[in-house]
Amino acid sequence: MLSASLKAFRRRVPLIVICVALVFSLAPVVWFLLTSLKDRSETFQIPPAWVFTPTLDHYKNVMGFGGELTSLYQAGRIHNFFDAAVNSVVIAVGSTLLSTFLGTIAAFGFARFRIKWENALLAAYLLIRMVPAVSLVLPLYRLFGFLGLNDTYTGMIIAESTFQVPFVVWMMTGFIRQVPASLEESGMIDGLGRFGAMMRITLPLISSGLFATVVFNFVQAWNDFLYPLVLTSQRTQTLPVTIIGFIADGNIFWGEMAAAGILVVLPVLLFSMLAQRYVLAGATAGAVKG
Repeated sequence: MLSASLKAFRRRVPLIVICVALVFSLAPVVWFLLTSLKDRSETFQIPPAWVFTPTLDHYKNVMGFGGELTSLYQAGRIHNFFDAAVNSVVIAVGSTLLSTFLGTIAAFGFARFRIKWENALLAAYLLIRMVPAVSLVLPLYRLFGFLGLNDTYTGMIIAESTFQVPFVVWMMTGFIRQVPASLEESGMIDGLGRFGAMMRITLPLISSGLFATVVFNFVQAWNDFLYPLVLTSQRTQTLPVTIIGFIADGNIFWGEMAAAGILVVLPVLLFSMLAQRYVLAGATAGAVKG
């Protein structure tokens, strides 16, 4: 009897661990959501108010639709949320496209050609990926200042791509190696060039892996805080940096910060949920083989 109970408990352990991890991960998000819907007087209520009348005032303030933060918006102390959203979209999409293109071309070279010191080069890409971003932000700031790229879309797209390209190379090399080279050779016999064979034969066959790579890169660029904080100002400021603008005039607008955080997370969350099938298929399909 004891043995049967122990076996039943062991079978439930993974489920218990998953539930604990889920609660641990979702608790901050749920708390942020509740804070964004509470009246300012209820934010710091002790014990916390779990039953309350929801309000959308914080969301209206964030988006600049009147309210008590109008003067801060007019004074330029809080960046316009919609302008920051446009900046985030342009930078995230631009860096994702650039890094995916460059990384895929490099991965195709690793997968299809004999390259001297191939393993060393792949290790170098991995090393670049492991370098802390904070160690590169000052050199990039000085370099972009010299080139006139600070607070520009071009500079931010290049900066975000520095960490995305190595990831693309590692992911796409494994995916491309899973496609037999003979398929490309058949296409080349029919008149396709090397690049045309890659675009019309190889990439459609690894579309799930390519899509997963694109999603990961987009989410990383969308959520990045350090590079936009240092390399942008009012003109190209992104959403994560805009959130800290609600710490103003010796006052912290917690409700507005929570509402802005939810608005920043929501598009990526919905996009990831819609693309979940492709992301899971792609993330588990590729691996770099020696």
